[in-house]
Amino acid sequence: MGKLFTEHADGASQPGFAISLITIFLPVVMMLGRTVAKLALTKDTLLYDTLDFVGEPLALTVLFAIVMLGWSRGMARDRVGGILRRSLPPIAALLLTIGAGGGLKQMLVNAGISVTIGKIAVGVHLPLLLVWLMAVALRQATGSGHRRDHDYGGHRRAGRRRAVGDA
Repeated sequence: MGKLFTEHADGASQPGFAISLITIFLPVVMMLGRTVAKLALTKDTLLYDTLDFVGEPLALTVLFAIVMLGWSRGMARDRVGGILRRSLPPIAALLLTIGAGGGLKQMLVNAGISVTIGKIAVGVHLPLLLVWLMAVALRQATGSGHRRDHDYGGHRRAGRRRAVGDA
C-alpha cells in the first residue's frame, strides 16, 4: 500500500480514454441518481438517502480522480498535492460565481421579481429580446457590464499592434 502513495510514474504516460470518460461523467451520473431518487423513490429509505447523499458529487468525484488519475498511475502524493494546489484558485473563482448566481436567483424569487418577470414574458412577442434585455440589466446591476481594457484572451492590451513591415 505504501508504494501506491510514494512511487513515481514517468511524466509521459497519460490516463486511458475510458477512465477519463468515467471521471468526466461520474458527477453527471451521480446527480442523475439523485434526481431519479427524488422522482421515483419514497423518502426515509436507505436507497433514497444513499442516492441523495451521492447526488452532491464534488468531494466524491475529486477523491475518485485523485485515486484513479493519480495514485493508481503511480503518481507520488506530493505531485498529486501540487496539482490540486495549482487547480484551486480557478475552481474557487468559478464556485464563487456559481454560488453568487444561486444567491441572486433566490433573492429574485424571495422578492417576487421572478413572478413579475414571468408575467412580462408571457405577454412579450419577442422573447429573445426580453432575455437579452434582462441579461443587460443584470450585468449593469452587478457591475460586470463596464468596459475593460482587455482583449478576449484576458491579456492587457499593450498599445497598437505592429504592422508586417514595422521594426
